[in-house]
Amino acid sequence: MTRLIPTSLLVCTLLISSGCQTLESLTALDSHQQPNCLLPASLLKDLVEEEQRFLTSDNTLRKQMLQDVKDKPARLVNLLSSITTDRSAKEQALSIYAQLPLLPNQSCSSDRYLYLRFRQAQANLQMLDELAALNRQLNAANTTISEQQQQIDALTQLEQAITRQREEH
Repeated sequence: MTRLIPTSLLVCTLLISSGCQTLESLTALDSHQQPNCLLPASLLKDLVEEEQRFLTSDNTLRKQMLQDVKDKPARLVNLLSSITTDRSAKEQALSIYAQLPLLPNQSCSSDRYLYLRFRQAQANLQMLDELAALNRQLNAANTTISEQQQQIDALTQLEQAITRQREEH
């Protein structure tokens, strides 16, 4: 029995230590594998610089830049979702974003940047929708105010007419 205990301890120690080595080797393998990013990390700098040029350009140059990247979806969507574009361009950008298999994690910086731009474009469109709704409410309120002002004016005129009649009689 005394011989069984040291053997058991030896077996347990071997199992535990071999399990740790396997876990360590798996962790090492995972850290060396690169995810399947859609875009190379080196493109991030180009995307930011291109957007900066787009933002500071006049409309003619913007149209030319959009034309130049029409066959490069990542670059096109980056420009279409810019803050200077109109609603239809942002909607077109969302359509293109939906087709891009972006991998927005820490390892894929360019993918992550475009994914954040996608979320920003969604938020911008939602904000435009809310602004349009507020404008509709404002227009309806202004119409109501105008109608009520007309009614007040009519009542004031009627009151003045009644007051004049009383003074005449």
